[in-house]
Amino acid sequence: MSTSVARPRDISRSQVLESLEAFFTRFQVLKATQGQALEAIESLLQRFGAALPGLEEKRRSWESENAPRFNIFRILRIQRREVKLHSRFLAELLDPLGSHSQREYPEQNLIFLTPDGRPPDTISTDMCVCLSYCEHIETWLKRAVTKIEAPWLRFAIEQYLQIVQSF
Repeated sequence: MSTSVARPRDISRSQVLESLEAFFTRFQVLKATQGQALEAIESLLQRFGAALPGLEEKRRSWESENAPRFNIFRILRIQRREVKLHSRFLAELLDPLGSHSQREYPEQNLIFLTPDGRPPDTISTDMCVCLSYCEHIETWLKRAVTKIEAPWLRFAIEQYLQIVQSF
């Protein structure tokens, strides 16, 4: 069984012209469609370019009002200091008589705090509550910050949350 393949000399001149005409028609449609798309993109870029100075000004104004990159713990380079920052800060927040004056009640059990909540090797887990910065402390602080009325304390906790979230 043989299949015949059209060879160039087997194709008539009219077939070649029809094929070329169909190709050029499709090419013109494609060209027109791409032209419309390019015009739309160009229009979008022009509008964006015109709006960009205003957006930049709004961003600068928002940053001036909110100081999103300012974090006192990072500036003092103590964000990774367990004893000088984390233990003291959390102990103060958990102390119902702490300087924060929020009167929250602390946990009654010994709290064992680790980056990942793994249990201690030195004491029995029924004598303590195992907490992790990433899971437990972050969740607790997010809840606590919504209940705190004192703006300076809320600000300090929000900055501390940034440190915890960077673990």
